[in-house]
Amino acid sequence: MTVVAAIPAFNEEIAIGSVIVRARQYVDEVLVIDDGSIDTTFHVAELMQATLLRHEKNAGKGMALHTAFDWAIENKVDVLVTLDGDGQHNPDEIPRLIEPILSKEADIVNGARFLKDHNIKVPRYRRIGQAVLTFATNKANDVSLNDSQSGFRAFSKETFSAFKFNNSGMGIESEMIHDASAAGFKITEVPITCRYDVDGSTFNQ
Repeated sequence: MTVVAAIPAFNEEIAIGSVIVRARQYVDEVLVIDDGSIDTTFHVAELMQATLLRHEKNAGKGMALHTAFDWAIENKVDVLVTLDGDGQHNPDEIPRLIEPILSKEADIVNGARFLKDHNIKVPRYRRIGQAVLTFATNKANDVSLNDSQSGFRAFSKETFSAFKFNNSGMGIESEMIHDASAAGFKITEVPITCRYDVDGSTFNQ
């Protein structure tokens, strides 16, 4: 079974190298989609021997993920893990994320920061905004997630073709939940940690 970590990246030269090195411990291949970076993101990823795809111009996170999923289909990947390139997500949690797929308990696994009894310090302004978006996503799609805006997820190969990628920006997280729910896939959540002492995503929204 082939497991690939896909990292959309836009101007992430500071963190991308360490994310690649740490993710590689748990997957067969690390794929970086350089979404038109104007810094050294591409060269750092190349130095770290990641598989590289490149957009000549910044097209947004949704398009970067679209490119990743197309590549996964073409290369017959079994499980695709998505995580951010800015260091917020902990690659050491990849095994926890993929386990429900490997054990056939879920089609998609959502890394959730806000599960019950999972203590994580999230800036108040972020928590409020994410709670509003999660409520709206749950209500619109008849799902019950704790963190609909997570970019740290795992997908079985059966789900790859279900996603439409109409939203090129950060709204892609909610859109993918909509597409997965509409297709009848089983979504489960596992607790993840998240760092907020990094600058955050630089993706064009």
